[in-house]
Amino acid sequence: MSNPDLEAVLQLLGEVNSKLAESPKGAQVFVDLKAGTLTIDQAVSALVNIAREEDLVDELLEASQTMTDLVPDSMSPQGLQDSGRPVMMETSTGIPQLNPLLEASIAERASLDGDVPELRHGPLPEEGMPAVPVVTTSRDPVAIGLMLERASNEVEALLLDAREDHQTLCNRLLEDARATALAEGRDVTTALELTKEKLPLAPVGVEGYQAASVPALRSVPPPSPKVLAVMNPSVRRVAIYRTLATTQGRVSATSVIEQGVREALADSGIPLAPGKPDASNPWTWNTAWATLVYGPEDLSDNFNPIQNAIDAFSGALRNHATARTAGGGHPTHASGETIHPEAGWAILVAPYNDGIKNRRFGWVARIGPPKDAS
Repeated sequence: MSNPDLEAVLQLLGEVNSKLAESPKGAQVFVDLKAGTLTIDQAVSALVNIAREEDLVDELLEASQTMTDLVPDSMSPQGLQDSGRPVMMETSTGIPQLNPLLEASIAERASLDGDVPELRHGPLPEEGMPAVPVVTTSRDPVAIGLMLERASNEVEALLLDAREDHQTLCNRLLEDARATALAEGRDVTTALELTKEKLPLAPVGVEGYQAASVPALRSVPPPSPKVLAVMNPSVRRVAIYRTLATTQGRVSATSVIEQGVREALADSGIPLAPGKPDASNPWTWNTAWATLVYGPEDLSDNFNPIQNAIDAFSGALRNHATARTAGGGHPTHASGETIHPEAGWAILVAPYNDGIKNRRFGWVARIGPPKDAS
């Protein structure tokens, strides 16, 4: 990325930050961040909410669009490092801060997912919702969307219980300190202050959903066919959108799509292998399926992104595996007979999102000889 491009992005983000700082609520967030009473991710979440209240969302989206246009590969820590922009930076006053480009990317994802647990260290913000992927074999995006909602609610209840247990424990420790101080004739205020310094930290997660960790797939029962049959179209669209547009939705559907593609290729006589494709092998090839969507209202209540992705990948990967010309991506016998890798083809499907600017969500598929094939 060129310096003029970078400065254009940072200037646009800086203008939004300035307007946020002019807001009393926004100014307080910056004060709390500087004082250390708010973590960076808590401050980002708070500023996003203030931006909504102050009608600055359009300007944030404009910044995101400009950023995606100018620096499409800079949203990862490695991309930032490669472009000479570290993950952590310093303000003009020497205060450490997260790179604004990465900060904007985190805010974008949090606005869709509800939480980004692997990128925070403190507890889930009060306005957040747990972002929990689920274990499923269903190809129905409505069913998966309902399972995602149930998993999120279950984890939220567990987090609430953990916070209540923590508060109960802290109250008991303080009460014990008070009683002991009175019994021993010591100053109660001093005893309580000393005890507060030693109180256990507030919980930052529960089993399978911890801060600074990628959330684990959660097992929840699928909705019954009767429930699915009586759902109104608007609720179905919301469930489909949750499956497609959230990170946890795409993660949950990944194994379903991969299995569907493998079954379709096996039915076509394509030899398959376990494991991951070797990215460095010249026979390896990638393709993506994604669709443009801004919200649930853009979707048909019968739209099935999972089956669409399976069908698209199956055809594209089949064509690659059976190409009969050198230009088809791999060598062939002179007779025109297709050559397959000796160990068979390995398949990998992963979630895909090309940025909030385009709102294109989907998956990417890779086919190639297995990585560890001898």
